[in-house]
Amino acid sequence: MKNGKGQILVVDDNPQNLRVLGSMLKENGYRVALAENGIEAVKYAADKHPDLILLDIMMPEMDGIETCKRLKADDRTAEIPVIFITALTDTEDKLRAFNAGGVDYITKPFVLEEVMARVDVNIKRKEVEEKLKQANIELKRADKLKTQFLSLVSHELRTPVTPITAQLQMMLAGYFGEVTEKQKKSIEMVLRNTARLDRLIGDILDISKLESGAMKFVMAKADLNETVEHAVEIMESNARKKNITITLKEDKIPEIVFDKDRIAQVVINLVNNAIKFTDPGGTIDICLLNHTNYAIVKVTDNGIGIKKEDLERIFVPFEQVDSSMTRKYDGSGLGLSICKGIVASHGGEIWVESEAGKGSTFQFTLPYRRGIAEKNVKVNLFEKQVGNKLIEV
Repeated sequence: MKNGKGQILVVDDNPQNLRVLGSMLKENGYRVALAENGIEAVKYAADKHPDLILLDIMMPEMDGIETCKRLKADDRTAEIPVIFITALTDTEDKLRAFNAGGVDYITKPFVLEEVMARVDVNIKRKEVEEKLKQANIELKRADKLKTQFLSLVSHELRTPVTPITAQLQMMLAGYFGEVTEKQKKSIEMVLRNTARLDRLIGDILDISKLESGAMKFVMAKADLNETVEHAVEIMESNARKKNITITLKEDKIPEIVFDKDRIAQVVINLVNNAIKFTDPGGTIDICLLNHTNYAIVKVTDNGIGIKKEDLERIFVPFEQVDSSMTRKYDGSGLGLSICKGIVASHGGEIWVESEAGKGSTFQFTLPYRRGIAEKNVKVNLFEKQVGNKLIEV
C-alpha cells in the first residue's frame, strides 16, 4: 500500500450511501475516492489504481456488472479486487457478479461492521498477493543469476582443463623424456581426476543450458534402434569389468525425429547408473518398445534400488539422495536431471520405479509425432516427481 491502509474507490449512484461508506472507511484509516457511476469509476481506476473497489450494481448508464467486466478487461485495473455492494439478493445476481470478476458480495441494507470486515480481509489478501508476486520476481531473478553464474564458471573452468590434459598425455607418452613406472601411475591418477573434473564441468554446463534454453537440439529423422544399440555397445566394456550381464531386447521402431547425440547421452547415463549401482555378477535388461504413439526405453537392474522417500528427488538438480552414497559410487548427481531435461525437450517423459534392495527400472518415452527442426527449449528442471507424475514446486 502506498500510504496508510490503502485507498478504496466507492462507486454508487446514491449520494447517501457514498457519504456513509466514505465516512466509515476514513474513520478506519483508509483513503477514499467516490464515483457516482461506472464510467467515472473505470476512468478513475485506470488513472489512480485504488487498492480496492466497492461497487454498486444497479446504476444508470453503466451498471456494476458491466463496470466490473471493463475493469477486468483492462490490464491496468484487472488486478484490483472488486466487492459488490447491492440490494440484489437473488443467487443468479450473485453468480453474475462473481462471473464478472468480483471477489465478494454484500447485500443492502448493509451492516457497517460487516462491510469493514470484508474490506479489511480483501485488502490484506491483496497485500499478501503483492508480496508473493514480488517474492516470485526475486526468485526468478536469483535463478537467472545462478544459471548465468554456473555457465560462466563452467566455461572458465573448462578452459584450462584441455591444455592440462594434453600436457599430461604428452608426459605419459614420453614426449618430455622417459617416465618411470611410479611417475606413470601418478600421471594416470591425475588424468583420471582431470577427466572426472571435465565430466563435472560438462554436466554443470548442460544443466545451465537446459535451464536457460541455450541447449541446441538438432532434430532429424533417425533410427532409434541403432542409437540405443550403439549406446549399449559403448557401456558393455564397463559392465564386463564388474561381471555384469547386459541384455538388449528391442521392437523395431519406425524412423522418428530426435537428436541422436542427446538421446544417446540419456541411454548411456541410465546404463552407466545401472552398472554403477549393481553389484558384480548382476544383470541389466534394456528394452526398446514400440507403442502406438511413442517409443519407450527401459533400463532395469537388480542393484541396490532407491528408497521410496527419495524417488521424487532424484531428478532434481543439486539434490543428492545420499551424499555418502554419492561419494562411494562417484558422480556429480546431475546426470538424471540432464536426462530429464533432454527427454522433456523431445516432448517425452522420464520416470523411475524402484524398491530399496530390489533394483530399479528407469524408463523414458519419445513421441512419434515431432517436427524436424533445431530446437532451443527452456526446461523447468526443478520439478519433483513420483512415478511418471510430475509435481510442480
